[in-house]
Amino acid sequence: MQNSYIIDTFLSGLAWMTVIYLYFDTRARIATLNNLISVHALKVALPAMLKRSTFIAAPLMTFYLFLLWRFYGLMVYSTSWGAGGAGLLAGMAMTAIPLMWLNVMLVCVKNSRYATHIKPDVPAGSQ
Repeated sequence: MQNSYIIDTFLSGLAWMTVIYLYFDTRARIATLNNLISVHALKVALPAMLKRSTFIAAPLMTFYLFLLWRFYGLMVYSTSWGAGGAGLLAGMAMTAIPLMWLNVMLVCVKNSRYATHIKPDVPAGSQ
């Protein structure tokens, strides 16, 4: 396709924005979940939500791999492919894919029955 690099540039920007969004959103979800669930309930909830979160995150991960493939296409078109390009692509894949899965896992745990174990805000005996 003629001028396909324009589309690849947009998709590469989308891949970068996805990594940035996942980083900040996962941090916020961990902080929120820290106030909602005890460590013991979380220890039980994580293995219980493993299969569900993997199935939900699989299409998202596949779409992100498509974005990375187009980012690779843009690097090949602009002749910037090399050791740095390979490292950047691998770094983006190894950062975003686990963050995506963790983000889905945190959403599943927060919306499950395990999140009803509310952690008290005030330590016992301080009132």
